[in-house]
Amino acid sequence: MSRASGRSGATTAIRGRDGTWPAALARLGRTRSASRFRGLVAHPMLWPLLRGLVWLATEPGGEPVAFRVAEDRTFADVEDDELTVSDLPTVTVAHPVRLRADLDRWAKIFGEYEIIQPFPQLGKPIPVLTAAERAATELVRFQDRSVPTTVLGRSLRGASGRWGRDGRATARTGSSSAGPP
Repeated sequence: MSRASGRSGATTAIRGRDGTWPAALARLGRTRSASRFRGLVAHPMLWPLLRGLVWLATEPGGEPVAFRVAEDRTFADVEDDELTVSDLPTVTVAHPVRLRADLDRWAKIFGEYEIIQPFPQLGKPIPVLTAAERAATELVRFQDRSVPTTVLGRSLRGASGRWGRDGRATARTGSSSAGPP
């Protein structure tokens, strides 16, 4: 196999069947068992991508523990100490809101190790409600906003929307219909 075809195969494997990075990254957001996650870390083409993110391991009935995949494919916590993860927890990509208390510390570690993230997880802005929004019964700031259908999962429970050819939807709450027409 030539180098070019090998590269093409790697890109296809990482991007997924539909050939888009957003779809591949959406699949990363799924919850999986720790043993399944270890299998992904062992994959030669996936582990560099997995290394660029902060993950959460959650024991049944327990609190989530944030970790990263280290350069030797072990797991490290926010103190940069090795973390042992049993086969019991579920593992998922950590949303910045879940890392709020340690977000700056994670960003510092990723900066020190010059780890490049596949998408802006640690630098993603976190919307904060204003005092008026907290007191209100409706959020109007996000009214008539468009979001990619990959974010919506093509399933809007309790909302209706207009679906365009570009794969974006404008959600309007208050209707009982869901999903694309």
